[in-house]
Amino acid sequence: MEANPRKLLDEFIPESIGKQFVIPVYQRKYTWTVKKQLRQLMVDLRSLLNDDNKTHFLGTIIYLENVINYKTERSIVDGQQRLVTMFLIVAALKSLADNEWRAREISEQYLENYAEPKESKYRQRLYPAVSDESDYKLLVDGKFDELENSIGNVAKNYFYLRRQLKSLIEEYGFDRLMFALKRFTIVYIKLDKSDDAQQIFESINSNGERLTASDLMRNYIMMDKSNDEQTRLYRNYWKKLEDFFDDSKKMEDFFRFYLAAVTNELSKKDNLYRDFKKYYIDKRMSADDDAILSEILRYAEYFSTLYYDDLENPREELTDYRIISSMMPAPFMLGFCNLYYYEHKISESQFYGVMKIINTYLIRRTFADMDTSRISKSFSVYLKRINEIVEENGYSNIEDIVTYA
Repeated sequence: MEANPRKLLDEFIPESIGKQFVIPVYQRKYTWTVKKQLRQLMVDLRSLLNDDNKTHFLGTIIYLENVINYKTERSIVDGQQRLVTMFLIVAALKSLADNEWRAREISEQYLENYAEPKESKYRQRLYPAVSDESDYKLLVDGKFDELENSIGNVAKNYFYLRRQLKSLIEEYGFDRLMFALKRFTIVYIKLDKSDDAQQIFESINSNGERLTASDLMRNYIMMDKSNDEQTRLYRNYWKKLEDFFDDSKKMEDFFRFYLAAVTNELSKKDNLYRDFKKYYIDKRMSADDDAILSEILRYAEYFSTLYYDDLENPREELTDYRIISSMMPAPFMLGFCNLYYYEHKISESQFYGVMKIINTYLIRRTFADMDTSRISKSFSVYLKRINEIVEENGYSNIEDIVTYA
């Protein structure tokens, strides 16, 4: 690990010619807004404009450098918000340049790797997060009219910054503005291969907005991959999980009950990430990421069917199951979903017969005013017991086994 102070626009970004800054998919979206961060940034910039001897410290940028197919990627572990904002500033400056030569110089120094072909993904000096990629590419290509209706922060912040910079150029001149911008400083920390980037990322974010267990899971799966591989896994699997579960709580509920279904142990909420990490490490000994994530996605579909999907003419048993609105039997029912939908070891009639038995059990406990929370860990153990019995006796009498086991 090495740490160094640098002027962001005078040294750090210009020194990266031929390299690409990558915002990995495990990072949060670009979230800086005009009201919360950019207005203050413009106040700080004006302060630099009024004092030629002053510098302003923006913060730290931490990155891990990888060579992928003979191309150098700087994968940003921390500092994406300030880095992306500075790229938006130089994109705005390029559009405000008073001549073609100056615009070309800004592009060569900051925005593009001119040695790369136009169609190369490495042409852009910054490869933003997947969610911001399209808007940022339009900015670099100067297609501003296509961004006017965008609701993303990249577009909104760009237009705000351009208006502010145009006003400052009229007041101070282009050269003085550039001189001021070059006095924003950072400390960069370049991680070595021996550094645990995931542990560093978790430590950095522990003092800010709390990372959810699902954030940490995504980061753990993605972090040691190339940007192309991260993007592929995100689009093929994780993005689909996000489509199933529109908030982090739903996703964490799912992962908790998924782990219970496949390990027969229900994790405490505070231990969810730790238990998932252990499970994933064990699975990686016999399966690759695609196989593991395919299974997770399959179980997510089961979970969504049991609790969230809008279904046309659902079976009465499923309607009753949803009305009861209990997630206690979720590990058990996920296991039976897999037996029915994927392994085809039980019939439709058997699957819904088992669901009816569970419904009846939960309703009787409710009428008896029995504390349901006490059985929260029982269903995953119960599933293990059922699996042991059917290994010896088969599935033909599965409803009787569920009733009397």
